[in-house]
Amino acid sequence: MFISAYMADKEFTLERPRLRYVEPMSIEHEGQQMIVIRDPFEIANSPILLSMDNVYLVNLFDGEHTRAEIEATVIADSGMELPEGVLDDLIAQLDDNYFLHSPRFREHYQALCDAWAIAPVREAAHAGQSYPAEPEALKAVLDGFYAEAKQDLEQPPGPIRAILAPHIDLRSGGACYAPAFELLKRHSDADLFVIFGVDHYGEGVPYNVCAKDFSTPLGRVETDRELIGAWEAGAGPLTRADWSHRTEHSIEFPVLFLQHAFDRPFKILPVLCGPIEPFMESNTSPGAHPDTQSLLASLEAAIEGLGRKAVYVLSVDLAHMGPKFGDEQPIDDEALQRIEALDRALLEPVAAMDAAGFLNLVREDMNRRNVDAPMAVLSWMSMNQARCGRLLDYGQNFQADTGSMVSFASMVFWG
Repeated sequence: MFISAYMADKEFTLERPRLRYVEPMSIEHEGQQMIVIRDPFEIANSPILLSMDNVYLVNLFDGEHTRAEIEATVIADSGMELPEGVLDDLIAQLDDNYFLHSPRFREHYQALCDAWAIAPVREAAHAGQSYPAEPEALKAVLDGFYAEAKQDLEQPPGPIRAILAPHIDLRSGGACYAPAFELLKRHSDADLFVIFGVDHYGEGVPYNVCAKDFSTPLGRVETDRELIGAWEAGAGPLTRADWSHRTEHSIEFPVLFLQHAFDRPFKILPVLCGPIEPFMESNTSPGAHPDTQSLLASLEAAIEGLGRKAVYVLSVDLAHMGPKFGDEQPIDDEALQRIEALDRALLEPVAAMDAAGFLNLVREDMNRRNVDAPMAVLSWMSMNQARCGRLLDYGQNFQADTGSMVSFASMVFWG
């Protein structure tokens, strides 16, 4: 297991190397088992490929062992000395790419923070990777998702209050986004879309708001800063942890589909939702929990006070299972079927607007399936914005090389 940290609470030097938080993934490379490490915060330049011998060394980069102590540990464990330069070269490679807590990393990180603080716009972080960076090519890709998607979309029997859509990489599940956004396009006159995403790498606050406009290859979308001001007037500061918006995809991907769907002006309220664990432990929904009750009530009051015509976009993926996500066993066909049944059962209380039932199902297995963004769903359900909803589409992305999978769905809710 990697010794890891995001931002260290003390300074480290290269004499006692300390690895930052990384996401490791096992791969086979040229017939050998190796580990790729990547920086989920995208501060590091690029992923690095490590041999299993180097993985052993990196696990000793805990900020406590000196270089000499690391070498002594290797001798004690294996009876062999490290070849000359191996440890120094590994430390230099990791530090050059900002994977270590070090003076070089701190300087680089501070420069990124300073640039983010003064930037008026949150630039697209995943263009050219998860989707094309050229506008026309991106439009063609999005058009293709609608062509793949289900066409028999029944109009909801009431005004649309929210949609639930994935935030999975567009290359893996783009067509599942389309039904929900197509219904929005056909039947909504909203001028504000409140996007509840998930704060994958945030600081644990319940709601993390970004006041910057969002830019994508399709143009610039204005964030409703007047609404943020009104919300903060009742709730206190909400944007102090907005650094994690910089590379977070669970807002960026839905924005693309909103831009594609509407050629009229609209604004967004980008909100990353924090961990569900406090609510699982207390068996209390965010609408009744003392830490969040007033925050949600203040949001509702601010939207109503400003006369916004708001629709909520719940940016949610479902199960994340297999070795890539910490499970010992790879996923097989039987497991995929079992996961689908559990996912569909989980979405039944969501469609029925039964917040307590949804929370109970999440708590039953302590979210063992690693459902992504239950806090977004539960927060919106706590606000009781709709009468009911229905499932539009469901999908799974199975990764054969890792024996892992991610599931996702789209839904619509009406009042």
